[in-house]
Amino acid sequence: MAEVNGEIILQSEVSERLFQFKTAGQPLDPDETRATNQILDMMIDEKLIIQYGKEKEIKVPDREIQSRIDDARRRMGASMKDFEMVLAREGLTLEGYRKMVSDQILAGKVVSMEIRSQAEVTDEEALEYYNEYPEKFRKPVTLRARHIILTLAEDAPSEEEKKVLARIRDIRKKIIGGLSFAEAAKEMSQGPSAPKGGDLGEIHPGEMVESFEKAAFALKPGEVSQPVRTQFGYHLILVEKRDEPQLPPYSKIKVEVKNYIYQELMSQVREEWLKRLKKESFIDIKKKEKWTRK
Repeated sequence: MAEVNGEIILQSEVSERLFQFKTAGQPLDPDETRATNQILDMMIDEKLIIQYGKEKEIKVPDREIQSRIDDARRRMGASMKDFEMVLAREGLTLEGYRKMVSDQILAGKVVSMEIRSQAEVTDEEALEYYNEYPEKFRKPVTLRARHIILTLAEDAPSEEEKKVLARIRDIRKKIIGGLSFAEAAKEMSQGPSAPKGGDLGEIHPGEMVESFEKAAFALKPGEVSQPVRTQFGYHLILVEKRDEPQLPPYSKIKVEVKNYIYQELMSQVREEWLKRLKKESFIDIKKKEKWTRK
């Protein structure tokens, strides 16, 4: 698919990387063509970095490679034999996978050696950034909530839906009448949180399905919602605590602020460094899927 300073990137290698991203649960563009092209761009950058690392004779210990492979295998819940079978189904070999992992570790070491040292953030810079862009560090509204769910398919017959709705309304009536929400959840909820009294822990905006979130964030502490329909069924929601948006004092999030700036700076320095490498390199993209950037 591409040639970088005389080294080629095969279509099979791009497919291997797509497999690795999927098994690691890393985000990918849902469009296969865009995902493939993005992976190819990433691999071209990585190839340049690896070539640089080899010139500098940076070594990758076998134990680091094996540790990375074991992590991937454990995420799949597979034995090594099963892992090799999964690789084979994807047209991969363990040896090829090991080389891919080795290259990625080498690239990381090069970035650490050549780029991280250039991305430094002083205390003064961090404080100035915090004061200039406070909204980047403001904590969103947070809820502590419980819920009760009676499961119901989205396409359930109307008669079945009426029965479930009547049941959850009856549960709400009992809770308003004095029944503990947590006890009601333990006894009657059909969700995985039932044994914990329906405890959902902390909820932040964007974490729940839209109809559930809209109802939850409209409640005051101590309020029980009316029945809420989602694709999973009917819910009752109890908000126990609500923390409004707030900007933590700089002293408490100093490390977070410095890390935020550091990541931005790292990205800039890496991009500039790669541009310099590319100017000194021969890169020929042989095959790239066509797609319209939106």
